[in-house]
Amino acid sequence: MRRILGGSLAVLAFTSGIVCAGWALILELRLLYALGGFWVAAAGFLLLPLTLPLAALFAGVIYGAWDPLLFVGAVAVSAAVGTLGVSLLNK
Repeated sequence: MRRILGGSLAVLAFTSGIVCAGWALILELRLLYALGGFWVAAAGFLLLPLTLPLAALFAGVIYGAWDPLLFVGAVAVSAAVGTLGVSLLNK
């Protein structure tokens, strides 16, 4: 029973993490493109681990659009649930 629960939690967390991270990436690249054009968005994509939380925080503070930060938080929660699922799967 524990292995079934762990496997289902891991799959659910992986799927939701991919969806939320992809949607956050799209929102943040649109923000960077609006701020500085194509080259700023391209640089943001290359510096993705740094850009993901900082652009989301910037969008929330400056523009009041907290949606990207909520998606980044959802990725963090799904990573925690995935870790729990994998630990249950391995026991």
